Amino acid sequence: MYKNLLCYDVVYHIIEYVKGKVVELKKYNFFKKIFKSQK
Repeated sequence: MYKNLLCYDVVYHIIEYVKGKVVELKKYNFFKKIFKSQK
């Protein structure tokens, strides 16, 4: 039972990490577009 909980915890953290990275990438691309259109 405890082992399963630990696995779930690790998977949860990985998902949160990936979500954070995706958001950062989207922001980066968004700002890049704005920057390009301003030039």
